[in-house]
Amino acid sequence: MRNIFLLFCLICVENSLGAPLQAHGVQWNMTCAKDPSYHIKIAVCHLEANSVLHNKLTHEDMKNTTKIDGLLKKCSEGTTCLNSLSHCHIFGIDRTPLVENIVYTICDYMKWAANTPCNKKLESYEGECSPELNPFMDPHADEEKMKEKCDNFFGKNGCLRDVMVKWCGREEWVQYRDLMLNLNDKVFKQCEINASDWN
Repeated sequence: MRNIFLLFCLICVENSLGAPLQAHGVQWNMTCAKDPSYHIKIAVCHLEANSVLHNKLTHEDMKNTTKIDGLLKKCSEGTTCLNSLSHCHIFGIDRTPLVENIVYTICDYMKWAANTPCNKKLESYEGECSPELNPFMDPHADEEKMKEKCDNFFGKNGCLRDVMVKWCGREEWVQYRDLMLNLNDKVFKQCEINASDWN
């Protein structure tokens, strides 16, 4: 079976953010402005955030521990940088929280996907149930397509829950569910899904 947890770097994050991140409308407080290395730190942080958001991994890449380790390192560097400069609004006041949410949420997903034992357990699964590898969509998608995607967010008729519980256990399902809902709630904001409906 195709890797059910293909990393969501394959999602077109550009749909939410537009072009690669640039500092526009940058604002800073006196603490930031007094730091002589502030502008260098901004440049580095932008590079690190972009390296997380615009990575494109294939199914084969998921089996390459060197690539995964490198990506997780980028996540660590990017989240550390964003955390240290978040008070400086380095992407602008309106966009900085959005960028931080996207980076943190995607990195949380990557860490889990890289370490979960569920991937190997599902490699031999050949059933009909399959999740949407990208349940998110262009924000300008028409209402009918949006409804169809949201209705099948966890596979057709929600079949992914039963498959994961059977093959990997309820704990793995809950972790996957929560990570996916975080991507929806904090990043893409496209579907209204309650976690309590998917226990």
